[in-house]
Amino acid sequence: MSKSLDLEYASFVDEASQELFKKLKSDEKSAEFAGSFLAGESGHVTREKIDKTRFQGAMSSDNYEGLKGIFLEVPKENLYTLCTLNDVKIPVSISSQISGKNHDEAIDHLRQIVGVENKYDGVCVVKAGGDIREIGSENSDKPFSLHSIGKVLTGALVAEMVARDIIPRDELTATGLKLDENVRKFLKENLGQVSQRVDEVTLHQAMTHRAGFQDYLPKYMNAIERGVDDSKIPQPTNPIDFLIYADNAVKNHEGGTKESYSNMGILLVGLVAKHYYNRGKPESEHKSYNEILKELVLDPAGMTGFSITPPTEALINPTSKVQPNMCGSPAGGYWATSKDMENFAEHLCSRMQDESFRRAIENYCQEFYNKKKQVISHAGDIGAEGSAWFSVHVPSGTSCVMAQNGPFAGMTGKQLSTLITSEQERGAEKSTDKKSSDQEPQNSGERPPSRVKAELHPSNKLLESSHPPR
Repeated sequence: MSKSLDLEYASFVDEASQELFKKLKSDEKSAEFAGSFLAGESGHVTREKIDKTRFQGAMSSDNYEGLKGIFLEVPKENLYTLCTLNDVKIPVSISSQISGKNHDEAIDHLRQIVGVENKYDGVCVVKAGGDIREIGSENSDKPFSLHSIGKVLTGALVAEMVARDIIPRDELTATGLKLDENVRKFLKENLGQVSQRVDEVTLHQAMTHRAGFQDYLPKYMNAIERGVDDSKIPQPTNPIDFLIYADNAVKNHEGGTKESYSNMGILLVGLVAKHYYNRGKPESEHKSYNEILKELVLDPAGMTGFSITPPTEALINPTSKVQPNMCGSPAGGYWATSKDMENFAEHLCSRMQDESFRRAIENYCQEFYNKKKQVISHAGDIGAEGSAWFSVHVPSGTSCVMAQNGPFAGMTGKQLSTLITSEQERGAEKSTDKKSSDQEPQNSGERPPSRVKAELHPSNKLLESSHPPR
């Protein structure tokens, strides 16, 4: 590792160790999980295991030095995971050049941040300025499961429909989800509580996990496992097909102010989009949700490797019954290649130049868009069996795509995305400084202080942690 990044990572470990030590000392359950996780006993995959008694000894001491020694040895994604799960902020590098102009340096820094000497076990691609930085063991033509990243496609579809006035803007905040009659009939007969909640919430609340809906994924995954054993694997290919697995219970959404992550909510968003697209058209012109997604998002983005059902020769976890058999819905589970996702990133950046689309993303897609950072991102996983990450920094168009047959792609991808954003901010500030300097009169007095912000130092500029990826 180059000296600058080596020192920054050591500083991060020091700060993280101190903060984690405090939090784990105050929360016995979190400390117990951390010890089991690092020892490989929690059901999560870890590349290197730490003796649990050593961890317990470090926690029983009166300082964090023992814990720091452990964290210096574990793979980076393990430390990123514990930081995220315990709401510990992750510092941003001031030296990384993952999105820089020098290809070899970018590859070197990418490997260092990910924590591999040669190849990342899976897909790992950063595209910056047309240059591809790829360190994965799987090539960019290998399809992988997007898991919950599919929610970005659903959000982009709704934003497109709003931009085209297929969905009137004011109806996103109107009470009551607009659904086809066959969907409403199924909900009323089989999911009474969901049916009632559908009439009480807005589309925007459902899009941002504030409608109180629960899930369908656990029952669907159980059905796959049973199907593998019985040789009758379910293969739902339309959003309505997933409703048979839905949980009928709803949570108190406190007037739409309380967030509760819900695959069911985003599934309903897709069904709402289908209703609006077909509304007012003769039945002969009606399209399925998948046809609408293809017309308005997939084809314009050039996502030719996209698939609703598991393709052959995909990135498959051989130990999993569920992952190789998952089908996609508006809430996730689609399959695509890294090239597809790079094309999708470029498409999003292009569409963000359109004011109507950009306003729709900014106002209604907070589930995956950070307006302050101008980053579109989402993680996805099904526990230890598979995980993925997608992000794009809109002003620069720099994208990051990761996937692996394990649980850490989202954690590592999030850190990469944060570093990329930091790099772009530094570049923009330097550009602003140079422009201001060039505009100064040659005979001006003392030069004003540099505008490079002190907050970019790792000890100051920190990533706000969020919920673990799904």
